[in-house]
Amino acid sequence: MCGQGSIPPCTTGATISRSIPTEMKCHRLSTRFVAVIAAAILSIPCQTFAGTIVDTGPGDSITAGAALYPGGPQRLAGKFSVTSATTINSVEGWIGQHNLNSTGSLTISVGLSQDIALFSGTISTPQLGRIAAQWTGLTGLNWSLAAGDYWVTFAGNGGFDGFMPYGAPNPLIHYSYNNSAAGWFDEPSLDFGVRITGIVAPSNAIVSIAVE
Repeated sequence: MCGQGSIPPCTTGATISRSIPTEMKCHRLSTRFVAVIAAAILSIPCQTFAGTIVDTGPGDSITAGAALYPGGPQRLAGKFSVTSATTINSVEGWIGQHNLNSTGSLTISVGLSQDIALFSGTISTPQLGRIAAQWTGLTGLNWSLAAGDYWVTFAGNGGFDGFMPYGAPNPLIHYSYNNSAAGWFDEPSLDFGVRITGIVAPSNAIVSIAVE
């Protein structure tokens, strides 16, 4: 049988006063069945992903790299992408410090370009002498990004005197630097380390069901 209850069976006979073509009755039931299955699929809750969004790995040195200082100034930036709506929880760079003479601070921003920041934060960098490169940055963030391409930019302030080693094993899409009024220059060989964590929302899914 193609049905039950009040739906007549998929057979015809003298007992059925108004005969409905077998194909029509079976099609009605199969359409209803597919609709139930579709509703069940769409009711499955989507899961978000929490973890590492970007991880280039550290640079290949802990004592030398691209200069990062305010005097020039020289700022460093790298481009990354997110494929779904994402909430950034932390942004860090593989950064070493000299800071021999004075205290300073480090500003990290994420934006549509190196100079158009959507979000930024600053951490103090006390006078501690030479510090080997390590993951340094902002945590406890709640920066919401739509799917797309973004730049993460590192800039020193005050007495900050640092560096970002080259040679990260999984470099970003693009790197650039700015040390003059001439603007930003692309420089793939910078390949310094960046690590970003957060929560990624699931991509919008479209369920297509054919009914014959």
